[in-house]
Amino acid sequence: MGLDLDVHGGLTYSHSSLADIRKNSWFIGWDYTHFGDYYGYDETLSECFRANDKKWTTEEIFNDVACTIDQIITFERKKSIINIFSVFRKFWSRNK
Repeated sequence: MGLDLDVHGGLTYSHSSLADIRKNSWFIGWDYTHFGDYYGYDETLSECFRANDKKWTTEEIFNDVACTIDQIITFERKKSIINIFSVFRKFWSRNK
């Protein structure tokens, strides 16, 4: 059972290390510079060439991160419940 996170544009980073950080952890990341997202260079273009892409606010990004954390917590809870049932089934089948 894998974790399929619903984040803006999908995960763009998923690895056991991040820069020089090497711990017994897993790091994930995603970005807000996909097609339709504001890149920051529109001001250098003539008005007729500007795309008027989505400018993500800090609050929107924070809410997206909070939603992702909730997804991870829900996944871990489900995984724990499945593990508990699995242990219980093994115990029950041995002690019938």
